[in-house]
Amino acid sequence: MKKIKILFMGIVTIITLFILNTDVFAASASLSASTSSVYVGDRFTVSVHVNAAAWNVHTSVSGPVSGCIINQADASMDAMNTNKTFTATCTATGEGTITVTLYGDVTGDTDIYATQVSGTRKVTVSKRPTSSGNNNNNNHNTNTTGGNNYNNNTPSKSTNNKIKEISVEGYDLVKKDANHYTLTVPTDVTSINVKVTAEDAKAKVTGVGNHNLNIGDNNIEVIITSESGSQNKINIKVIRKDGYYLEDLEDVLNNDTIDEVNVNILSDTIISSEELNKIKSSKKIVHFNYNNNGRLLYSWIIDGSLIDNTVDILTTISYDSDNKATMLRLSNYADGLFISASGSNNMPKETKIKLYVGDKYSDGELVNVYSYSKDNEKLILGQSDLKVKDGYIVFDASEADDYLVTMSNISSVDDTTSSSNLVYIIIISLLLLVIAVLSFFLIKKMKNKK
Repeated sequence: MKKIKILFMGIVTIITLFILNTDVFAASASLSASTSSVYVGDRFTVSVHVNAAAWNVHTSVSGPVSGCIINQADASMDAMNTNKTFTATCTATGEGTITVTLYGDVTGDTDIYATQVSGTRKVTVSKRPTSSGNNNNNNHNTNTTGGNNYNNNTPSKSTNNKIKEISVEGYDLVKKDANHYTLTVPTDVTSINVKVTAEDAKAKVTGVGNHNLNIGDNNIEVIITSESGSQNKINIKVIRKDGYYLEDLEDVLNNDTIDEVNVNILSDTIISSEELNKIKSSKKIVHFNYNNNGRLLYSWIIDGSLIDNTVDILTTISYDSDNKATMLRLSNYADGLFISASGSNNMPKETKIKLYVGDKYSDGELVNVYSYSKDNEKLILGQSDLKVKDGYIVFDASEADDYLVTMSNISSVDDTTSSSNLVYIIIISLLLLVIAVLSFFLIKKMKNKK
């Protein structure tokens, strides 16, 4: 028993030591500088040290300095914490105090949310002291042939790494600050040409010229290196759209290489009469597509050659209807999808709706589409036996605001007489029958009196 107790205590001790010696590292980032004081013209470095699984860290500077800019956003390959150090070179350009500030966030491999990071380092810049005396090799040499002293100082190299002009051919850059620009281009733009001119003709510029673009965000870095070697980094964030949007409509309609246009819309997009007139003039077929979480939910398909009316149209379609209760009653409570399309009654003739029904029906199944007339409370068969293909059906938009998509055949919807009218006819028939019977007996009674 004593041996078992000793063994148990040993196991507990080992587990305790293991727990106490297990380090839980939180994500972190810190800022350091290679020195706290320099002379004018001197160079020094600043570094950002990161321990994290993902990081988005930046530096900003103030004071008499060029360079010192760090912009790093990335993540480790295995999504585990890793140590990273990012360094930038700084050049003191005048007397005063240089302030370097760290900002951004980091995320650890066990973190749910990112942690904000910050830090500041100050570097004092003073004027370089001058040396005196004819024997100072840095300032004077003796001309042994003439016996006279002459100044042999080597001119200092330029520290100017500023830009004079920056542009992207054919586009207008949006300036965020001195070192950050943004640009958004259409989906069919696959490359851009960056042009940069430095203030100092002796400075070298890299990162200019043609750059290929991927769909989404593209970060282009331009570096201006002064004659003395100090660098100024400029970041251009170029967003290449994943498709055409309403603001691109006119350009894509004028593109002769595109006959059938796909335009992305939002859930509350309004197509203006002006835009419909442009489609009408182009005579092109335009698909206005609404996507949600990467899936196309619905499209309005408008043929420009068939446009008659051009009034503003709300493109919202929802998988629900305020008239659902009435539609259920009229359909004898048929199972289906109840769709509200408020802009349907203003759409140009022969506009089609492409609708995702894949969550309700399987490919190959046949469905019927009924439109609901609110004025006379009727369901009207629009199209029957539509085959579900790749999760979608395509049908003609009607002047109704609501639709029922169902596999049921609702026989009463095509009757000109509704069930309520039928009740009225039965009641009236019974009344006429009663009147006829009463008239018969009344006439008979009168005859008997005579």
